[in-house]
Amino acid sequence: MGKFFFQIITSLVVIVAVVIIWSLYQLLAPPINSGQYPANFVIRQGAGVHEISHNLFSQKLIRQEFIWQSWVWYKKLGASFIAGDYQLPRPFNGLEITDLLTNQPTSRINKLTFPEGWTARQMGQMLEGRGLAQTEELLEVVGFPGVDYRTVKADPPLTDYSKLYSFLADKPSQVGLEGYLFPDTYFINDPFTIQALVKKMLDNFGRKVDSNLQAEIKRQGKTIYEIITLASIVEKEVATDADRAMVADIFLKRLKAGIGLQSDATVNYITGKNHLQPLLTDTKIDSPYNTYKYRGLPPGPINNPSLSAILAVINPKVNPYYYFLTTSDNRAIYAKTHEEHLVNKRQYLK
Repeated sequence: MGKFFFQIITSLVVIVAVVIIWSLYQLLAPPINSGQYPANFVIRQGAGVHEISHNLFSQKLIRQEFIWQSWVWYKKLGASFIAGDYQLPRPFNGLEITDLLTNQPTSRINKLTFPEGWTARQMGQMLEGRGLAQTEELLEVVGFPGVDYRTVKADPPLTDYSKLYSFLADKPSQVGLEGYLFPDTYFINDPFTIQALVKKMLDNFGRKVDSNLQAEIKRQGKTIYEIITLASIVEKEVATDADRAMVADIFLKRLKAGIGLQSDATVNYITGKNHLQPLLTDTKIDSPYNTYKYRGLPPGPINNPSLSAILAVINPKVNPYYYFLTTSDNRAIYAKTHEEHLVNKRQYLK
């Protein structure tokens, strides 16, 4: 009896050891038949571990769903996944991809998240804060934003990216890449280079503003540069998809009618402030970016807008309004006439 019991225990130990070794192998080995890289992987807002693991397995980015899920729960990382559109430069094993998709640090790759509506300068400041590059180094590559080309002859960006990306063909040669540095999460292998980051951003822009959208922009008789410029203003003016589509239509109507955009966002771009209502003196600043002083679009984008803002300008929501304001809690209040708008300002911008 004792010998039989010993054999059972020994067999169980062997089975457990085999299971552990097999599980570790599934986590440490690269995925099977993982396909082409770089690979895109999307985590939607609110996605849970089961959905994420199923999508990873479906795209052949992990070897085993259950084993990977078990590791995530063991490490208590269920709430650590960050929604976004990820670009995976190479096959990662189960442990590495867990680190990449969560807040866990990794020493071999730089994970950089750029929020929607950031300027190139803000992106450079983030890189500088991470110790990866100086702000000016990024601006030398992508162009210095906000330059008044009436008075300053700025050097063009170091690389003529318009020869590499067709969507840059209608961009004026003297301006940089502000507006095209698509906001997203990026992974850059060490050693970090600005050129590698910019290429990923432009590649991503081309995927998001794809050939179908570019064809629609052309059909409307507009240029991509005009769309991105207006989208960058819409990005800063209102916060929701519905309001962006409404405000895009308001701005487009004002442009068509020859009415000044009078965008507070463009004034804030000049001053560096973040006022809901700019000071009267600020609205009189002599800058081509001042849409209170000058009609039409400013010389270029004032930030790098989201796909939501871009789509709003391409497909605006037709409405009867010509005026709007944004409250301190990000509500958009609309008006048909200037008189109604003044009443709203007195009521909501106290």
